[in-house]
Amino acid sequence: MRIATVVLFYLMVMTLVGCTPDTPLVPTQTLSPILTPAYTQAPTQILATAAPEFTPAPTPRTLNICLGSQPETLYPYGSDMLAKQSVLEAVFDGPFDRLAFSVVPVILEKLPNLADGDAQIQQLLVQEGDLIINDNGKRNILSVGDVIRPSGCQSHDCAISYSGDQVEMDQMVVTFTLLENLKWSDGAPLTASDSVYSFRLDADTHTPSDKYLINRTASYETVNERTTRWIGLPGFLDQTYFLNFWTPYPQHIWAQYTAGELVDAEVSSRIPVGWGPYKIEEWKSGEYIRLSRNPNYFRSMQGLPKFDQLFFYFVGDTPERSLSMLLTGECDILDQDVSYSLKNSGTITDLQARDEIAAHFSSGSFMEIIDFSLLPAPAWQGLASTGAFLDTRLRQAVALCLDRQRVVNEVFLGHSFVPDSYLPPMHPLHNSHLPGYEFDVNAGSALLDEIGWVDDDNNLTTPRIYQGEDAHIPPGTALSFSYTTTASDVRDIVTAILAESLAQCGIQAVVQQLDPALLFDESPNGVLFGRNFDIAEFTFDTGNIPPCDRWLTENIPGDPTLTDIDGSFEHPLGWSGMNFPGFNNSEFELACRNALSLLPGQTGYTEANLEAQEIFARELPSIPLFMIIKLAVTRPDMCGFIMDPSADSEMWNIENFDYGLACSNN
Repeated sequence: MRIATVVLFYLMVMTLVGCTPDTPLVPTQTLSPILTPAYTQAPTQILATAAPEFTPAPTPRTLNICLGSQPETLYPYGSDMLAKQSVLEAVFDGPFDRLAFSVVPVILEKLPNLADGDAQIQQLLVQEGDLIINDNGKRNILSVGDVIRPSGCQSHDCAISYSGDQVEMDQMVVTFTLLENLKWSDGAPLTASDSVYSFRLDADTHTPSDKYLINRTASYETVNERTTRWIGLPGFLDQTYFLNFWTPYPQHIWAQYTAGELVDAEVSSRIPVGWGPYKIEEWKSGEYIRLSRNPNYFRSMQGLPKFDQLFFYFVGDTPERSLSMLLTGECDILDQDVSYSLKNSGTITDLQARDEIAAHFSSGSFMEIIDFSLLPAPAWQGLASTGAFLDTRLRQAVALCLDRQRVVNEVFLGHSFVPDSYLPPMHPLHNSHLPGYEFDVNAGSALLDEIGWVDDDNNLTTPRIYQGEDAHIPPGTALSFSYTTTASDVRDIVTAILAESLAQCGIQAVVQQLDPALLFDESPNGVLFGRNFDIAEFTFDTGNIPPCDRWLTENIPGDPTLTDIDGSFEHPLGWSGMNFPGFNNSEFELACRNALSLLPGQTGYTEANLEAQEIFARELPSIPLFMIIKLAVTRPDMCGFIMDPSADSEMWNIENFDYGLACSNN
């Protein structure tokens, strides 16, 4: 199964030119003919002649976008810089847009799905020596003793040990159809073979790309000029099968280069040809990339894009200077890289109130979260070593005593929100019937009293002590624990607010800010991966597919050599597992595994995802704190600019960007 990428290091998230004003087109002027004076000269008469018409050229409409950094490359299989993605949105439109945690086809007729038949699960006879995906989701050459899922089996519960005979396994077949009459910006036809060329390029060992899907693909071929077909390896039922269409790249240009040469070749890394709304004309290093309208854009008949030319200026991470450039008209848009440091600034609020700028806030897919330690390392000596956090009621009480809404109001000026699940509420699979654990000192204190954590001196400036019945917790133990995270200006404020609110319930949180290298060290000595903490705060990516697998027992980090009584490994992922709490709940395990084994559209898929969230919200191995917000700033009369929480870039809709009178007339 595909493990969700859950940890975004603190360094990535929390470290917290020329442009003319909007000039309307100059109308074409037809000048009255200038006649040459007539005179008579016998016997010939000179006739009047008209001077040629003069039509001044219209001023090209220009959009200037200011980026916080210059892309290292525009080669699509290179780095994942936001600046690169922003530029490529102008060059390649699609093939998909990821909006509101859903997928929208751009250059495809539709998304394949099981109901329509363009996605199917077929049965295939396999035998020893065949390449398959086994029960653990690993690519393997089938041999006797391998644990596999026979046809019709979509969970570990029905997996079998391969005996050596032929056996049927399930295999996915998915068909994709391009829109008609697509063209590259140079006028060449864009066909299915360009997508298959991209697949082969991706598969090449010299291409710097993730080979996860490549290694689970049996074949990817053209069916006809507009159609491709993907077939997965037996046993690989991919929840994102509808995305298994390779972005086309211009085979008619790139095929003369090897995969290794394309990494740095100018035609691929500096001036790639696309099918999108704009085409690259010039890249002046350190200053700008200049693009012009693509006359072969497939949406040009809709009047798109709105501008004749587009500049991406590289202004650096200088938000105050860039904001000044926006106010003086040198920039029309400041991207996320430039704007991020302004997200907590009252200046943004004031300028927007005066209609001098437009601030576009959106939550993203990144969530700040607190993990409890339910299974600390044997050598750990903090409160978690007593097993105190194994009591669900203590975890619930801590949630009730965290004033997360105050963090949202004071740190993010109300632009973020407190999630109640590992999915944000705009996700289509979010369970909307979950307890939110709003800040409530009385409710939290009552719950602490109930489980034996009492205020013995009527002084909430001192922590409560334990007088309960759990024999593992020594009587008189103080309700005090380490609160581990990394340092930043934002986290300084966040942890201070949360520690203060916990103290109102008689809970002492001792904040420790560590170097990220130590917090995320994938070894027994690491804080999270080594399970050496009481509670810990960090950021992780919720992604588009619900990441319940982060809390499965197989994801508990630990010694990879330890085995259970049945001979299986206790920690199959070793020290790289991401179930930092050590959460082990059979009810959650079943619901999550069902959610992961079923495909979108299959019976029970939605229900399993809703159930897993309900159990998570009740058991609380982790407490969601707030969503990390995204911010971009534009001129006040900008329209068509839409920040989406799951879009790869805020430039996803760049063909519809407009400003000035064109916006007011819409």
